[in-house]
Amino acid sequence: MATSNGRYDAVTLDMGFTLVDLDSGYDRTLLAMAHDAGQSITLDDIHVAQRAFWQEFTVEDATRTWEPTIENDDAIGQEIDRRICAKLGITDAGFLAELRRRARRAFHDPATYTIFPEVFETLAALRRKAPRLGILSNWGWYLPELCDQLGLAPYFDFIVVSARVGCSKPNPCIFREMLRQAGTTPERTLHVGDSLGADVRGAQAVGITGVLVDRAGTVQPDGYPVVWNLAEVLGLL
Repeated sequence: MATSNGRYDAVTLDMGFTLVDLDSGYDRTLLAMAHDAGQSITLDDIHVAQRAFWQEFTVEDATRTWEPTIENDDAIGQEIDRRICAKLGITDAGFLAELRRRARRAFHDPATYTIFPEVFETLAALRRKAPRLGILSNWGWYLPELCDQLGLAPYFDFIVVSARVGCSKPNPCIFREMLRQAGTTPERTLHVGDSLGADVRGAQAVGITGVLVDRAGTVQPDGYPVVWNLAEVLGLL
């Protein structure tokens, strides 16, 4: 573990699209199921519905809390499916139950995920530079087990996951829980993620430095650092 001789005592990283890319097949599964049910929708329709839903959900996440249990984690997954499908005009209970079953199986499967090429080398370097290294992610209950299966867990001192805290980024409560586990202060903490609202603005709201991962290279910095891949974070420490 590194000693505290840099700008930050702790660095935290988001999971999805920061450490790992994911191809859950959710969109294609939903499309195939919809066609089997006689629904005339396209993949573009699904993408539009998902974008609209996640914009709404991120706003709600700023204040929403729940009792952190496995049962509530599954209930949130069901709500996500229901609301995305509702935007597509799909409300059948049997359809939603089967979609949840398939989605749960995919998200628990390590084969669903591809670790970005620079991740392991960067994590090794971060271990030498940052006294405390953690994951801070809006994710389901079993993220720690998934990280272990993917070989990521040994690099981290702690994993803070929304399902086990009872709130999601950008809610300040999950950032405060992270600070508690990291044993550090906001001004000595750096958080990196791919969502401007959840990761960067959420971190900034509690005094943490938020860094945006923009792998497409389309975002210009506007009051926050932007990196194109995780390795560039090393230059910020």
